[in-house]
Amino acid sequence: MKTRNFLMMVLLTAMGTACTTGNKELGSGINLANLDSTYQAGTDFYMFATGGWQKANPLTAEYSRYGSFDVLGENNIKQLQGLIDSVAALKDLQPGSVEQKIAALYNSAMDSVNLNEHYWGALEEFLLCDGYQNTPEITKNWLEEVWPRMQRQGVRGMFSVWIGADEKDSKNNIVNINQGGLTLGNKDYYVEEDPATVAIREGYKKYIVDLTKHTGFAEKDANRIMEDVMRIETRIAKASKSMTELRDPEANYNKFTYEELKAQFPGIDWDAHFGIFGIKAGEIKNVVLGQPVAIHEVEKILKEETPEALQNLYLWHAIDMTASYVDDEARNISFGFYGTVMSGKTEDRPRWKRAVASVEGGLGEALGQLYVARFFPPAAKERMEKLVHNLQIALGERIDVQDWMSDETKKVAHEKLDAFYVKVGYPNKWKDYSDLEIGDSYLRNMLAINEWEIKDMIKTKLNKPVDKDEWFMTPQTVNAYYNPTTNEICFPAHWCCYWS
Repeated sequence: MKTRNFLMMVLLTAMGTACTTGNKELGSGINLANLDSTYQAGTDFYMFATGGWQKANPLTAEYSRYGSFDVLGENNIKQLQGLIDSVAALKDLQPGSVEQKIAALYNSAMDSVNLNEHYWGALEEFLLCDGYQNTPEITKNWLEEVWPRMQRQGVRGMFSVWIGADEKDSKNNIVNINQGGLTLGNKDYYVEEDPATVAIREGYKKYIVDLTKHTGFAEKDANRIMEDVMRIETRIAKASKSMTELRDPEANYNKFTYEELKAQFPGIDWDAHFGIFGIKAGEIKNVVLGQPVAIHEVEKILKEETPEALQNLYLWHAIDMTASYVDDEARNISFGFYGTVMSGKTEDRPRWKRAVASVEGGLGEALGQLYVARFFPPAAKERMEKLVHNLQIALGERIDVQDWMSDETKKVAHEKLDAFYVKVGYPNKWKDYSDLEIGDSYLRNMLAINEWEIKDMIKTKLNKPVDKDEWFMTPQTVNAYYNPTTNEICFPAHWCCYWS
């Protein structure tokens, strides 16, 4: 899901100030130990300002960058590990409880023996492809039967669809269709010719071949998959908007009725596409389509590319998505590209950190319930809500004394400030994971989570008003956000604990 989150650094700084107790005066806020006076500020200000911190916090092989945010993240993930370990060690957990799901998911990610010895059955069941043994009829059946199921399990197609608040009608949700389908994310990786970008592109080609060979394809077939993927993804990239162009909200907001969408983009069977997810024709009234040129290119691709090439593209997206959830060799190949070639890291995260991240990503609010029960009692939530309320009053007073604002502008500013929807600590109502089953297969668990998230989005948002109590971060997240579409500010429990 696409969510426009912005770190509330100014507000958080104010919160840090407000958390001081007694009459103790605040210092400058500068820790002199973080400086390095052996450098001249006028010659190398960066080392002068950060040299001491860098020496005290050396960059490890696991990171391509390391800052104060990463320090908080390290402390947080260790805290979460202790919490999860305490749950995973329990015996006779109630089947279907959040504790059982957390323990089962974590244990499935940590069980390296089972992962490496028995991954193939789950992967074969997922891919259902005999490679180039396929006849045209088999390929057709795969595209019509296997590929729709994969989409329900979260595999990326050639564009993205999600449901969220309408940017021009923020009280109501709407279906959004955006450009997508690029494994590398950014169009520049496919079209720029500078040496660094070319090296990444060549590394991507090698990654496709290496991972598909590891999955069971012969080298000539792996190369054919690579060629199809590169050709189709490059076509999409050339038609996609740049990162700069995506920053223009007006240009990326194109509203259509569902009938207009089908009439203006007839090369995609929209009824069939949405039907894959259980959405019937007629249930969608309007859509916002972000980048029409990219979607028109998808229409051309569907018409001009062979079924085998399309199957190879979708198959690659599936193989790439599951690489971290099968055996260690697939994970190593994946990390070699995303971690080293793309990011410059030389060492993967240890298994326990990856397992914690899977629980956090897949069962975030389930884990959040345990987190707040241990670390953030209701009294702490009430204290922080009062603090934020006082901060709003202070900001209102600052608006009143600004001589560059007219009375009318101040009035509107107060209206926006008063309309802030403040979220502190944790949701007023938690996500219901009762119909999500978690077992002992890591891959099957992650696919089940992907499918559950898509179903939950449709169930809770399609043709429904925006739920102002929905959270886009978990209570244990090392961050905070402001969402301009719904004019809300959110301070998860972790931030509240840190600043208090």
